[in-house]
Amino acid sequence: MVAPEIGFRSRPAWFAALALIVVGQGALALQLFGGSFADVRDDRPIFDGRHPLHLYHGVLGAATFRETRAVTCFDPHFQAGYPKTPVFDSGSRPAELFIFALGHRTPVAAYKLGLFLVCAAVPLVFASAGRGFGLAAPVACLAAVGGCAIWWSPAVRALLESGQTDALMLGLAWIAFGGGLARYAADPGLTGWVLMAGASLLGWYVHPVGWLGVLPMVAVYYFISAPRHGLAWHLGLFAVLAVGVVPNLWWLADWSRFWWLRQPTPGEAEGLPDALQFLGNASDYRDLLGPGVLGLGCAILAFPGAIALARSGRSGSVWLLLAAGLSAAFAARLGQTWLAARCAESVGVAVPALAVLPAAFAVGHWLLRFRAGFAFFAAASMLPLIAGWFPMVEPLQLGPTAAQRRVMDAIRNSTNSEARILIEDDGTSRAGWNWPALLGLTEGRYCIGGLDPDANIEHLACGLKRGTLQGRPFVEWTPAERAAYCVRYNIGWVVCRTPECARWWLGDPRAKVVGGDIDGGGVLIEWDRPRTYVLGGRATVIQMDRERIVLTDVVPDESGWVRLSLHYQQELRVAPMNVTPVPDPDFHDPIPFLKLQLPGPASRVTISWPHP
Repeated sequence: MVAPEIGFRSRPAWFAALALIVVGQGALALQLFGGSFADVRDDRPIFDGRHPLHLYHGVLGAATFRETRAVTCFDPHFQAGYPKTPVFDSGSRPAELFIFALGHRTPVAAYKLGLFLVCAAVPLVFASAGRGFGLAAPVACLAAVGGCAIWWSPAVRALLESGQTDALMLGLAWIAFGGGLARYAADPGLTGWVLMAGASLLGWYVHPVGWLGVLPMVAVYYFISAPRHGLAWHLGLFAVLAVGVVPNLWWLADWSRFWWLRQPTPGEAEGLPDALQFLGNASDYRDLLGPGVLGLGCAILAFPGAIALARSGRSGSVWLLLAAGLSAAFAARLGQTWLAARCAESVGVAVPALAVLPAAFAVGHWLLRFRAGFAFFAAASMLPLIAGWFPMVEPLQLGPTAAQRRVMDAIRNSTNSEARILIEDDGTSRAGWNWPALLGLTEGRYCIGGLDPDANIEHLACGLKRGTLQGRPFVEWTPAERAAYCVRYNIGWVVCRTPECARWWLGDPRAKVVGGDIDGGGVLIEWDRPRTYVLGGRATVIQMDRERIVLTDVVPDESGWVRLSLHYQQELRVAPMNVTPVPDPDFHDPIPFLKLQLPGPASRVTISWPHP
């Protein structure tokens, strides 16, 4: 068979075919945002899943990186102040990259443009990986078409809607790395090395834990190929690891420093699934191929494709694909059976995506024997372009619904920055559930809750969710305790997203409805009380953002203290130097509050987070 000799360089016409596939994939990707580049460039954020959370943290991280070359900062807009670190919301790293690289002046457009480019790059990743595994250029184009089909499958759609861009980019990095590894095995040159190094750099950045899944693939490859190569080959392979890890050390160091912030999830508390639960039954494995016939068809064709690939002299590629497939199946089963893995949406994606390559080889091994086979590949290359002309992809939710806008308008018109908004996290995944994460970005408001009800950092313990306040059921709270809570966290308003919550707050005469409605995502309740972020002593807060917190006219109490409604972090630094930040433990909160020790009155006190 002459498949490997039919390359893009020797047959440039197939470059044109691949370009058509990319254009078609781009047209389909535009449909995610409404169908035109104007929809990508406007200021309507994506409201689905955790996209609002990733956008918010992406803005914080990108802005901080420009100033300090770090993405860790102290964010006072939520949870009475919490450290924005790689431990919390790891899915924001792609957003940070998009916003930093594509324009901080229009972060919403940069975020959407980055997601669009990830979608458009799919056929290029599959085609380059196909060439690495020994597929001829027309067969690599067929693999690219198969990759596009997998990308628009229901399983990937679930990942897109939930905002797991990091998982999708990790999958693409896996495929690109495998293709580079196979090319490096057959021809230890620069092309395969660059593919591996680039994929390694991206994989370590977007999802370092998930990237460890390439280890079985690397181990199989090394065991097979190492005896046949010299020192330079070994050094080149280990250089790939260095290229992936070393440039990411700047944020991996913060990841390790702040790991203590994590709290065990319910799944982690239950421990790993036992062997019988993990093995499951036959129907569980059918789910790994996703709904419909696409995944099943790729899996069936993958077997004759692997045999043909081995007979063509690419047995190493077959072992690589087998190792990658087993790793993908293992990760998918873990996502099915272990809640802590939190990757249930990825089931039905990884295995079909890897099966596309040998399946395409099976088709190509037979069709390239005939002249008509080239016409088939050319026609297949037109499919994404044809599909792009028709509305086949349902758009993501851009901007709020009319009901959500009513709540946001009520917040804009009836609240201010003098007090915090307590936001109920109702624990649902309905469309637009995570929109309150944007309040710090779009309205400059300060909130308790609204980021992520399932986040596993202890700063979120003070929130309102699922019929509880600070983890205590409503029935256990007395009116005096509820009022004390509002003083401690300077609560001026409450967004209730369930009728039960609204009834509980409106049971107090100090509460009144000022906007919104339950069916539309929330009702805004105003809580009548004096509003201040100073719990002891006196001060005026004139600035409170990720850069610094500035107090003026600061007067300590008779004991020399100013107590603030802000969480303490030991990394915080205070100027002038004669002012000392001290943790102020609170029985109701696992994180202490912040209090300042002053020798006397001060005209100005500045609190900042200088990254080491």
